[in-house]
Amino acid sequence: MGKNNLYKLKLKALDQIIFESSLESSFCWFKMGIDFYMSAEILAEAQKSKGRVTEQQLLLWGYAFENLFKSFWIAKNLNLKSFPKALDSHDLILLRSLVIQGKSSALERSILNSLSNFTLWQGRYPIAKSLKGIKFVDIGTVDLKEIKKLWIKYVNQMP
Repeated sequence: MGKNNLYKLKLKALDQIIFESSLESSFCWFKMGIDFYMSAEILAEAQKSKGRVTEQQLLLWGYAFENLFKSFWIAKNLNLKSFPKALDSHDLILLRSLVIQGKSSALERSILNSLSNFTLWQGRYPIAKSLKGIKFVDIGTVDLKEIKKLWIKYVNQMP
């Protein structure tokens, strides 16, 4: 076997080890959520003087919640060999229901639905792929203080 092929084989083995260890580590998912949250905060601070919220801030907050919920699920479901179908979603209401017991308030559902919208399309593209099931969220109606309160509430529920 040539050096190049051996190198590729070692890289593939390393990729598999990284994949499996990250898949089973709720900490990796939690850290990613924290990183998205902090990125949203940095962007919010930069926009503060302009008095505006951007779609990309809300996208980052949505990804923060998504990774947080997925970290909870991973913490409860060890010995994974592939990415679980249950987590193949950006629907924050669905992901929350998989990991947090009890009913969510109307405000929580409103925040999570809005952030889901930004992770699906509104924070990523100028238009949705189709109009089916799409609801445009006016970013002026999103309360950043409530998003932060909800984040802290959920972080404090980490298993």
